[in-house]
Amino acid sequence: MERPFFEPFLGRLTSKLENADIWPALVARSAISHPERSAMIPFPRGVHALFVCSAGINRSPMAAAVFKSKMDAMKFDCKVEYAALHSMFAGMSPAAMWRSVPVARDYEIRAHRSRFLGQDGVYGDATLFFGMDEHVVDGVRGYPRVDAARVHLFNPPNGVFDPQSAQTREAFTACFTQIHTGVDKLIAKLDMQ
Repeated sequence: MERPFFEPFLGRLTSKLENADIWPALVARSAISHPERSAMIPFPRGVHALFVCSAGINRSPMAAAVFKSKMDAMKFDCKVEYAALHSMFAGMSPAAMWRSVPVARDYEIRAHRSRFLGQDGVYGDATLFFGMDEHVVDGVRGYPRVDAARVHLFNPPNGVFDPQSAQTREAFTACFTQIHTGVDKLIAKLDMQ
């Protein structure tokens, strides 16, 4: 039986990775190329926090609701909203599938409606943006008047899984778990003033 053509290459690559001390360098490079993953975020009272996902109907409304609830419990005054990166979802209500997730029922989001990030008045110069994944972060940074230093990946290093394509309770439960974890991580990184 003939060996696959890639087997010798794969063997050499594996042995090089096992013998090389590249992992600390990769971690350091990640912190340099993504400073938002390690630095504290200035967060004065009254600041506008805007959570952004692709459609504004799955991840960002729930992330905004969980974050707002925790900030209210800490008696920290801030404006918390969410928006969609894409205009076609403006005016849509959050996904009904959230009601199938028992722990998500504590956060009332049914009355909310998605707003397009590009609409007038959705954000200002002092807005802090929290993108649900790298694609969203890159999209937000492409908007006019957006200071790239004010755009952060929510729940680093990978963001939050979008449950839209699966449309199952399990997918929305996994998404909620990531959102809850992401909110805790975010609050730990805030320099509340």
